[in-house]
Amino acid sequence: MANEIETISYINLGDGQNHPIDAVTLGGKAATEFQDKSMLVTSINSSSDDNHYPSAKCVYDEIGLIEARLKAI
Repeated sequence: MANEIETISYINLGDGQNHPIDAVTLGGKAATEFQDKSMLVTSINSSSDDNHYPSAKCVYDEIGLIEARLKAI
């Protein structure tokens, strides 16, 4: 685990500075606590609905598939 890369998400609050997302709170809750992880999906298919949202990797993979299909045309 020593070689594991840590990623930090940032948000700009309109003050021209990027704040670590974990430092942003609303009503005493960290911004990351508002994410409903039970609605996170890792694939998109014909049964996808408006209640779920894809992970970043899922979106990246889907864009890669679209790019590959376009190159094949």
